[in-house]
Amino acid sequence: MAKTKTIMKVSTSFFSSLLLVLFVSTTALSQQVKDIEREDLQELGESEIMRTKQATETKGTPYLNTKFLKGEAIIKGGATTRPMYLRLNTETNTVEIVRNKKVQALDTKKIEGFRIFTGEDDILFKNGFNNDVKGIDKLTFLRIIYDGKTKLVAHHYSKLKEDLPSYGSATKQNAYVSFLNYYVVDNGEFHKLKMNENSIMNALSSHKEKLKTIAQQNELSLDNEDDVVKLLKKFDQAN
Repeated sequence: MAKTKTIMKVSTSFFSSLLLVLFVSTTALSQQVKDIEREDLQELGESEIMRTKQATETKGTPYLNTKFLKGEAIIKGGATTRPMYLRLNTETNTVEIVRNKKVQALDTKKIEGFRIFTGEDDILFKNGFNNDVKGIDKLTFLRIIYDGKTKLVAHHYSKLKEDLPSYGSATKQNAYVSFLNYYVVDNGEFHKLKMNENSIMNALSSHKEKLKTIAQQNELSLDNEDDVVKLLKKFDQAN
C-alpha cells in the first residue's frame, strides 16, 4: 500500500504568523503603495481560475495557506498593490487573489513577489534568484526568512500523486504531497541545508569555525528558523 507523507515542516514562528493574520484588524499601510485599479490588474495578467468538479477524491491541498490572507503583491520595479486577499499555490507557483467574488491568478512574470501581513514581521516571498538548483528558476517564489549579506530562504512546493490506493476502499484517490527545502545563500551561491547544526556548518563550511563559536557563545540550538536567523545576523555583523 503506497503511503504519502507530508514533509512540510515549517517553524512554529512561521505558522504562528499565518494564524495571527486571521485576528489582526486592518490598518492603513505606513509605506508608500500604488493603488491598483481594474485596468492595472488587467495589466498584471489576471485570469479567472476555473473550478471543475473532480470525480476522484483528492486529499491535501496545494496551497501554503488555504484561506486567503490579507497582503500585497510586489510589481516589477518595487511598486506594491493596494491590500488584497491572496494565497500561494505551491503546485503551480502562482499567486491567487479574490476580486469581484472570483478567484483569479496574477501573472507570475509581472510580479517579483508578495507579502502577507501579520501585524509583526510580515511574511515575504520573492523570485528572481539566479541559481542552478533543480526545481528553482527565476520565477520561483521563495520565502525570505533572513535577507542579509548571507540569506536564508525556503522553497515551498507540492506535487499531486494520482490514483493512490485508499485504505478500506476500492476507490482510488489523489493526494497532494507538500515539501519544504531550506537554502542558505552565500555570495549568491545556494547551499541546501536542514535545520540542524551539522547541516548548517557543512553548508557554510568555509566559515565553519566562526559559526561554531557564534553558536556556542549565544547558546543556539540551530534546529529552528529563529536560531539560524540569529546565527546569520551575528555572522553578518562580524564580517
